[in-house]
Order: sequence, then structure tokens, then C-alpha cells
Amino acid sequence: MFVKEPMNKERLWKIKNVVLIALAIVCYSVGVMKYYELRENYQSVSVQLQGEGATKEQVKTLLEEEKEKYGMEEEEEGREEQHKKQERQRNKVKKVPEITAYEMEEHRKVSDTKFGKTKNVTKYLVYGGMNQILPIQIYSGNYVYENDYEGCMLDRDTAYALFGSLDVIGQQVVIDEKVINKNAESNSSSSQGEQVTTIKQREYYVRGILDTSHPVVMVQTREDKTQFHYLQLDYGNSSRGREYVEQLMMVYPLGSSGVIVDQNLIVRLLGNLLFLPWLFAGIVIVWKRVYLLTEYFKLQEFLKKTPLFFINLTMPSILAVIGIVVTARRFAFFPLQYIPTKWSDFNSVSRTINQICEHIDEFNYMTPTIRDVLFKENIAILIIAVVSMIILIWVVIERIRVRAT
Repeated sequence: MFVKEPMNKERLWKIKNVVLIALAIVCYSVGVMKYYELRENYQSVSVQLQGEGATKEQVKTLLEEEKEKYGMEEEEEGREEQHKKQERQRNKVKKVPEITAYEMEEHRKVSDTKFGKTKNVTKYLVYGGMNQILPIQIYSGNYVYENDYEGCMLDRDTAYALFGSLDVIGQQVVIDEKVINKNAESNSSSSQGEQVTTIKQREYYVRGILDTSHPVVMVQTREDKTQFHYLQLDYGNSSRGREYVEQLMMVYPLGSSGVIVDQNLIVRLLGNLLFLPWLFAGIVIVWKRVYLLTEYFKLQEFLKKTPLFFINLTMPSILAVIGIVVTARRFAFFPLQYIPTKWSDFNSVSRTINQICEHIDEFNYMTPTIRDVLFKENIAILIIAVVSMIILIWVVIERIRVRAT
């Protein structure tokens, strides 16, 4: 009994270490998955316009003038060929952005035409790609394309509440629509010419179901005078998206002012959280292995060691270097605008930190939308996952160090 007890403790100690390492790997995997999810869904610069916002007509004019400026007249291509072209150019910087404009209308009623069931939802009036608005997977169907003014998208719970089923593609619904009559006259002479807002109902066909419980309905706006306060501008794989948007807003009258958040840049910077642990761990491993090799050569004990011993000694360093290279290629990113042009510019670090802090403050000032809420939640999960992984690995290292002493 007394002989087996130390062996049982040794085995239990190893099992605990294996469990801790496995949990660390799971945490890191969660962080990696969240990172790629963010990269897929947040590739654009988000703008919240103040004042009257921008109309659909203004956004269309902006795009036409920018395409004409850069000589990028649109070609008539099939949808499949256009998709392939976008895939080929995904990692290239775009001079002309892909713009999605949208407006939210709270507490709009949507009802089915057969049973008269109704539900209050948030209505999204969209001009452009609906996939840029909500980072949510499609449960069934497709997004409503830009020129489809008779289609709509519902969330999963709203579809079930109205029809008692999720197999509702092609079903007809009625949605409240705000109509502004600019030349309306009232009984009071002082109110002549004032805008009068009325609510009417319009029929739509369900094109797709969003895999979310947030009560939403999304339609493409048909009115050129529709005013938008939310824009998503996609400049491809550029780290200077915010700079380009600021230049656009100086040229074109898009609202009285705007809050700009480069979500694409934020996500790419978050990738450093997945790279830095590998970098620090790799440096420590390589340094310790080089130190051991140096000591062996000094004591001339390398003559007594087998080649297998040196393979086992150097293999962790080789794996660490491979890990650093692979994670650097996948996750490491530092934009050129944050790198000082002169090495003697010692104030560049403080300026960069202040600039990043200003961007974070602007993000907090934005009116939260579903997109922004999910953005913050995913960032929090990624950070928690990486920090948890670091803590678990630190616990394992401390257990090994304590046992060795």
C-alpha cells in the first residue's frame, strides 16, 4: 500500500496537468473560432450619421461618382461570375467601397395574410447587401437582393409566431411602412407644407429566415428619399478604411457629422491576442533550450549523450519556431500607420495609444445596434478565452516548477 501511494499521486498529478492543458487548448480554440467569425462578419467601416443622415439618392450618387473617378464602370456579369470575381479580389484594397446603408424603425407590426397574427419587430430598411448588417447565419432561404422590392427576411421566432412553422419561404406577410407626405396640408394655415407621416401596410414575400431570436424584418427600400443614419463601407483588406471614409465625408454631404468605427481594423488587431502567447512562449522555450545546450557543451557532457537526447532537447525549440511562424502569418497584424516613420520619433508610441483610445471612446458613443452588441460580445468571448488559456498554462508551469523544487 505504501509503495503504490506515491505512484498514484504521480499519476494523479500528470492527469491534472493533462486536463489543464486540454482546457487551455479548448479555450484557445474558442478564441480562434471567434476571431474567424469576426473576420467573416466585420469586414467594413461602420458609420453612424448625425442630423438628417444621407438619402438613398445621395449614396447612389456617391458610388457613381467614385466609380467614374477611378474608371471602374460596372460590367454586366452574371451573379455567379460576379461572386467569383469578388472572391478573387477579397484580399485586395478597393478604391471604391461597397456601401450598405440602412435605417432602423422600432415597433413596426408584421402580420401574416392568412391568419391575421401580428408581432412587433424592428424593421430594417436597406440599400445594398443585407449580409453586411447583421452578423447572423441564415436558417433557410436567401438574402433579399438589392432590386427585390417585394421580398423580406424574418427572424426565426417571428416566422414561427406568425405561421407556426419555419418552412415559410414564399409565404406572404404585411409590414407597416412609414410614408412621408411633404406637401400635405392641414386645417391650420400655419402648418401648410409641413411633413406629415402616415403608416400604411405593404405586402412582401418571405425570402429568407435569420437564425436569431431578435425580432427583426429586413426589406430593400424602394424610395430614393429614404434617409439612412447607418452605413457600412467595405474597402476590402485595407487597414486605412477609416482614413478613406473621412476623406469621403469631406467631399460628400453625408449628414451633419458622423461617428466612425473601423471594425475591420479592430478585428485584425485582435488577432495579435492569438499570436502574442505563442511568441512569448516560443521565446522562453528557445532561450531555455539554448541555455541548456550551452551548459552541456561547456561541461563537455555532450560526448556522453546520444543523438536521440539532442533531438529531444532541440525538438521543442523547433516546434516553438514553427508555431510562431504559423500564428504570425495567420493572426499577427500591425498597421503601417501606427509604425513611426523615424526611429528617433519616441513620441509615436504615446500618439498611437492616444489614437487607439480615441477610437475606443467613439465606439462607446455609438447608439448600440444588434450588430454592435454582437460585436462587443464576440470580442469579450475572444479576450476571455485567451486570458483563460494563459492562466491555465501558467498554472501548469507553476505546478511543474513547484514539484521540481
